[in-house]
Amino acid sequence: MLLVGLVGMTMTLRQAHARQQPGPQEAPTVSGTVASASPERLTLVVDREPSASWPGAEKMVVALTPDTQLMWGAQQLAATELRSGDMVTVRYVEAAGHKVAETIWALSARLREFAPLQTMAASADEAYQLATRLTEKSRFHEALPYLDQAILMRPHFLRAYARRGYTYAALAVLEAHQDLKQAYWQRALADYTTAIDEGSKSGFHASEWYNNRGVLYMQLQDNQHALEDFTEALHIDATYVLALTNRASVRRSLGDWDGALADLTQALTLQPNVGKWYCQRGVTWLQQGDKRQAQQDFQRCFDLEPTLRERYTKTIEKVLNQRQNM
Repeated sequence: MLLVGLVGMTMTLRQAHARQQPGPQEAPTVSGTVASASPERLTLVVDREPSASWPGAEKMVVALTPDTQLMWGAQQLAATELRSGDMVTVRYVEAAGHKVAETIWALSARLREFAPLQTMAASADEAYQLATRLTEKSRFHEALPYLDQAILMRPHFLRAYARRGYTYAALAVLEAHQDLKQAYWQRALADYTTAIDEGSKSGFHASEWYNNRGVLYMQLQDNQHALEDFTEALHIDATYVLALTNRASVRRSLGDWDGALADLTQALTLQPNVGKWYCQRGVTWLQQGDKRQAQQDFQRCFDLEPTLRERYTKTIEKVLNQRQNM
């Protein structure tokens, strides 16, 4: 298994796929912009295809009950605090022929009006630092309002866009519901794109941002754009090992075995004592049918990191079985 790296994440994004996925009985979710809201109902203009059960809709009405939760960061709000133009994600259930909201997440809102005493910081920098400390403690929902605030107070705060993109990506990793997971990926992608595009206008290029956006593209199965972003990250910093190993993963997916081997070999030149890079190169050799080279790399990997033996033993068996069936 190749590990995909998003800078700052405490778990690999591929590990997220091992988490339990939503079953057919779980509530669907939909994202969009609030058209109108009252204590009894919410009218939403959807910004993407919401679900198979509600195909092609432009507007969606969900009933609100006393049990409906409205969340903004870690805060719980009243439904009356939603207004036209707010961006939200709604988890709902079908009841008596109506769609009833279980939970509403406010993804972008008016910071000064939503509980200002709990969330307002004195400056954009202070809000950003508070958010950074929260994300470092994996308190991602709590960090979002501060990042929204930092961006509202300083619209060209590029680091805040990138940090919010990272925060949405982290929430996507942790989220079990596929619709909400996809909404988080898309919002993360939008924030990283804003940071990259606006930074480029002023001549600022961050290899980390390109790497992280490349990971997002991989999660969205857009390998060509992922390849371009990892390559751009390496143009900025040719010694960026994580971008090298991420590009190797994409190149393998695209069938570019020589390119993948070249990237992993370069990564090992820069970090010769990291076992997992040898294991990843070993898998690549094995997929090409070069068992001798693969065996050498696996032995070096297990010598450096014995705990990887069990994980990669299963991978080796899988690759060998695949080649036998070719």
